[in-house]
Amino acid sequence: MAATLVGYTEDTAGDRVCLAVSEPDAEGRPHRRRYYTDRAGYAQLGCPVSGSPLSPEAMAMLERADRRVRAVAAAVRLLAYGDNSRLALGRKLRQKGHDRESTEAALAEMEARGYLREAEQAARYAAAAVQRKCWGRRRVLFALLGKGYTRAVALSAIASAEAAGEIDFAAAKARLLADRLPPDADAETRRALLYRYGYGGGEEP
Repeated sequence: MAATLVGYTEDTAGDRVCLAVSEPDAEGRPHRRRYYTDRAGYAQLGCPVSGSPLSPEAMAMLERADRRVRAVAAAVRLLAYGDNSRLALGRKLRQKGHDRESTEAALAEMEARGYLREAEQAARYAAAAVQRKCWGRRRVLFALLGKGYTRAVALSAIASAEAAGEIDFAAAKARLLADRLPPDADAETRRALLYRYGYGGGEEP
């Protein structure tokens, strides 16, 4: 028994097309399943109508498209919860069961849509860490690396935030010392606090 298209629905708010397909299960009984593709993918299938048989080749193409569309939808949902580096977003998609090909396609789609902007995201995180937590350069850098940003992106983000006046390590360091230590704290105590917050071995930013 060949797979047969039994329903077609367009997502008017986007580019997604839902195809309901009747295909035999392991015991040969008809089983209905929904597949998603975009309009370009639907055109590649030959724009089948309800009742059209779908060849094994067409089904393989539809399955690949469905995996990609579902990975893209998952990526959008993840980014709606907060910023992610490309690496972190890809790792989360793989953990949710999306295969490598679909994950890479979803990441490329997020970049094309402008949803995945690592430089801006990393700079925003760096500025918030310094302004709210008084972190030093080293701790900000390690935090960005831990979130999956490359060293080049992380260093560039810190530099751009500094250039924009969104980061002032010297002011953050002074605020940290004033908030956490008494004025007569000895030099060793000051150095230990600064080191813990990501400043240099001395008191420089």
